Amino acid sequence: EAWELFPQDLELGQTIGGGKFGKVYEGLLNDQKVAIKTMRKKSDPAALAEFRREAAVMSQLQHQNVIQLLGVVLNQHPPLLIMELMGACFLDLLKRCTLSEKDILDCALQIAAGLEYVHHSGYLHCDIACRNVLVANSGRLVLGDLGLARKMDSPECNLKGSKAKFPIRWTSPEVFQQQMLTRYSDIWSFGITLWEVVTQGGVPYEGLTNKEAKRTVKEGNTPGRPSNCPNSLYNIMQQCWRTPAEQRPHFDDLVHELISLKIN
Repeated sequence: EAWELFPQDLELGQTIGGGKFGKVYEGLLNDQKVAIKTMRKKSDPAALAEFRREAAVMSQLQHQNVIQLLGVVLNQHPPLLIMELMGACFLDLLKRCTLSEKDILDCALQIAAGLEYVHHSGYLHCDIACRNVLVANSGRLVLGDLGLARKMDSPECNLKGSKAKFPIRWTSPEVFQQQMLTRYSDIWSFGITLWEVVTQGGVPYEGLTNKEAKRTVKEGNTPGRPSNCPNSLYNIMQQCWRTPAEQRPHFDDLVHELISLKIN
């Protein structure tokens, strides 16, 4: 209730994004530029529950590398999420720009710092990928799209019998095998995301169908080492892809290692 806004305080502008859930608009909240996420009018109850869960998770998180919730309008249909306005999608920028090793380290550190905070706050992100990282006009990176996020170790982390869909190419083998989301499945996804950054927006397991990619992941295979990838960065990817999963580092370990690499 503390986050509930009056619809009359909002003004919708042009569409700036969208997906299966609905659309994202640029808009105004009392003259402040914001992003407004809305649902399709014909959304099923599961989609509505996911939308409300995203709002609930966002309301608990405040960090410079996590998208900031500014308010909600939930007592109407379609409901609205009001967030800070970002400048661009990180994946789009990756495909257009050439990053130095220093740039890659800085990007990886910002993403890892956001995820370290999410985990310390007791949540799993569950959809870590460059397409879900946004860029502020200042160049700051933030984690967006918390629609699949859930409380760590909650019943929602058990996927047996669930109809929830997860991005195959970013999902760890044990999630397919054991149907359970853990902090270690987020770590695996971060390794794939770092691979995306190094390859300037490459597609993991490119050339394979989703079905073939799923089989490849379940067999324990990982994306190949990117050409010209420094040993230090490939070493971090390999740490994120260790099996058994419990051998993977935590995000505070990764943040510490990335800071050390950046300093050196």
